[in-house]
Amino acid sequence: MIGHAKEGRLHIKASDVDRRLSLKLLTDTLGAFEPAGLTAGAEQAGASYTRGALYEAYMERRAIIAGPTCMCGHRVIAARA
Repeated sequence: MIGHAKEGRLHIKASDVDRRLSLKLLTDTLGAFEPAGLTAGAEQAGASYTRGALYEAYMERRAIIAGPTCMCGHRVIAARA
């Protein structure tokens, strides 16, 4: 079945959308259905992401172009005389 996530009344058999989505063809192609569980869970990333020198250089250049900011990060606009 293919359904709408927010509207539970809307659903259709996958094979009615396209015959290539029949249960037999999907099972032959992807293997038997396995319900979600420990084997189908997301794996943890092996390494953490750290920002590199290129990103730091980008942020410095961006700060120069944008002009001064206050402590909370808002851009400071100088008053004209």
